[in-house]
Amino acid sequence: MPNINLGGISLPASGSGSGSTGTTTFRELKECAARVVKGQAHDPVLATAAEGIQYAIKTSNMKHNFRFLRKTDTDITLVAADTTYGVASDFFGAHVVQLVDATDSKPRYTLRYEPWGAFHNVIQRQTDTGRPTIWTQRNVFADGEIRVYPEPDAGAVSDYKLRINYFRRLPIPTADDDVIAAPLGIDPVLCMFGRAWVLETHDAKNSRKIERHWAFYERLLGDFKASTNRENDEMLQFRLAVDARDALDTDLYIKVS
Repeated sequence: MPNINLGGISLPASGSGSGSTGTTTFRELKECAARVVKGQAHDPVLATAAEGIQYAIKTSNMKHNFRFLRKTDTDITLVAADTTYGVASDFFGAHVVQLVDATDSKPRYTLRYEPWGAFHNVIQRQTDTGRPTIWTQRNVFADGEIRVYPEPDAGAVSDYKLRINYFRRLPIPTADDDVIAAPLGIDPVLCMFGRAWVLETHDAKNSRKIERHWAFYERLLGDFKASTNRENDEMLQFRLAVDARDALDTDLYIKVS
């Protein structure tokens, strides 16, 4: 199988599919990271590489919400006077909470988020009923639920369902044949973090080499984040007329601050 080489990082090329999903196995990532030192095939080096790759994913989950990890849960049926609704088992953080039409499932309203403390400070007497307009959370990690307000009444229950759009965590591989569910571009990022991690343990005296690998990792991570956050349609959607007689083909909005 041909190899892709990026800055000294060799990874197997994608064998099939669109290339939008990672195809490198955990074993191949470990071998890529371990290649930075002699004795790369030894189990202790591979174990260190595995630890580094897993740690890189854990820290990424701490710092980032990636667009490619967004997901929409199954629409939830509202219950009259019930303000709490459970989240999916792979829920990491909410993105958008909506009310959708109970008949055609089309979005109708986006609920406004209020932090838990601010919600209780502003709405101390929580007796309103009707169509929910606010959502909040106390501790989703422990409770596994969010709260909506006002309390749904019979009309809201009849007309709407609750839709939770959320972020998932980047999964952590454990078995050699595990493939990370992420764009293929994450592979060199994880390999480079693993290499720096391996060097810290197995070649600790080579400080300059370690620094270079950490710097290269940060650069690769920045490139990966930029690529996954890029939407081609976010480019400017208007043009300025080159002649006073030319008409603009779209609305032009000017923000004044």
